[in-house]
Amino acid sequence: MAQSTLKQVAKIIRGDLFDGNFIKKYYKMMILLLVLGVFEISIRYACTKNMRQIERLKVDLQVVKYENYLLSKEITSNSRRTTVEDQLQKNGINLSSDNTVIYEINR
Repeated sequence: MAQSTLKQVAKIIRGDLFDGNFIKKYYKMMILLLVLGVFEISIRYACTKNMRQIERLKVDLQVVKYENYLLSKEITSNSRRTTVEDQLQKNGINLSSDNTVIYEINR
C-alpha cells in the first residue's frame, strides 16, 4: 500500500498524472465538471445582474416616494380654505365661504 501511494506521489511530481490513460479514463468527469462550471458562472452572473437591478429599483422607489410626498404636500397646501379664498380674491371672483355650520347635532 505504501508502495502504490509513493508511486502515485512520484507520478504527480513528474507530471505523468495527465497522461493518455488519465484522460481516457476520466474524460466524462472532466466534461461534467466543465458543464457544471459554466452553469455555475451563468447562475452567478444572473444573480449579480438581478441584485444590481434590485438596488437600482430601490433607488427609483425612493425618488418616486419623495416626489409623491412633495406633490401631496403641494396639493394639500393649495386646497386649504384660506388659500382658495385668497386665490378667489386675487382673481376678482366674488365668492365667499359660508360661515354657518353645515351639520347641527341635536341632543
